[in-house]
Amino acid sequence: MKHLKIALLALLLIVSYSNANAQDKENPWMLNAGTNLIDIVDGESGNIIPWLSKISVSRFLGSGFSLELAGSTNKIERPWSPGADVTFAAVDLNVKFDLNPNSESWFDPHLFAGVGENWVGVENGLGLNLGLGINSWITKEVGINLSTQYKSVNTSNDFKMWQHSVGVVWRFGKSDTDGDGIRDKD
Repeated sequence: MKHLKIALLALLLIVSYSNANAQDKENPWMLNAGTNLIDIVDGESGNIIPWLSKISVSRFLGSGFSLELAGSTNKIERPWSPGADVTFAAVDLNVKFDLNPNSESWFDPHLFAGVGENWVGVENGLGLNLGLGINSWITKEVGINLSTQYKSVNTSNDFKMWQHSVGVVWRFGKSDTDGDGIRDKD
């Protein structure tokens, strides 16, 4: 875990020298693909899967708000009794609020909250999400996303967890209504 923290810090410092725009009406869609780690409150940590284990798509709504649909999977220690790892999967619908909506900075923090369906082994239940994230833009369309969220999952064995993720984000959907190859904004 220490090496992951050092790598993420180094990555954040490297990308801190670029400039881009936040997700807005000119770039209304964003795709995020990456990996995640689960920390169960009062329990063991889950595994970090070194391949694609979290994906999301979001759409800018206006006034700094976006709607996000996210899916993730992982393996976690059974939270309600000792035993083998079980599969964790979630589909979440979140509302995101950009804390820096009018900035042309590489640093793009946001807050989010939402609900989702969660499967923990053979049990499933509704979960409530509350989190924060940072998009660090390398180019105008590509960046790195770091996020963490608290999830309270309502199963027969209620459990609470933190889900941390890192991913690559891509903005698309530039508006060019006249087809001249130049964004309407420019």
